[in-house]
Amino acid sequence: MKAQRSVLFGEAIKLLDSGHARAALEIAEKLVSSDDEQDKLSGYFCRGAIYEDGGSDLSIDIDKAIYNYRQVALLSPDWVAFNNLARMHIKKGGSNAFVDAKKYLDEAAKIEVSPEVLLGYALYYRKKPDSNPSIAKQYYLQAAIRGRFSGLFGYSEVAREVGQPFRAIIADCARILFGPFVVFLIGSKARNVF
Repeated sequence: MKAQRSVLFGEAIKLLDSGHARAALEIAEKLVSSDDEQDKLSGYFCRGAIYEDGGSDLSIDIDKAIYNYRQVALLSPDWVAFNNLARMHIKKGGSNAFVDAKKYLDEAAKIEVSPEVLLGYALYYRKKPDSNPSIAKQYYLQAAIRGRFSGLFGYSEVAREVGQPFRAIIADCARILFGPFVVFLIGSKARNVF
């Protein structure tokens, strides 16, 4: 069953990547309706990604993405599930969205303070209504030190936003100078984002 689940999940993600969200959704529905808990987990995750990204034949629906990612967190409470929920709440915006996003980031951090969780905190502090660019830069820098290019990109962007072009240039130069070494050492993980 594991091999079949893996094939179905991979097929759904390929369909989603090529813009065929409805076809991917059909596969996700099959997985969700299975009696196997791991199939359900894969299906909910897939449905969350489908509603988060949408496609040419299906509109983005953040509320449905949140529902599906919440099901993933209930079935398998790990940092990735909570990170997905935090990201969706930041995307959703609104009065309670950032409170919920912080709650999920904190849950993710209790499990593992991964570079992706650090990127989540950075975006949270950057985008929340009473933003704090200094804290956002610190989180971006921590993620960059742990090998994520998004950390340097984010640091550079925030530095420019707050009128620190010299710091932005240093971050850009560091990314260009050390980028090949980072990719060599940690591979494609360097491109991971929140």
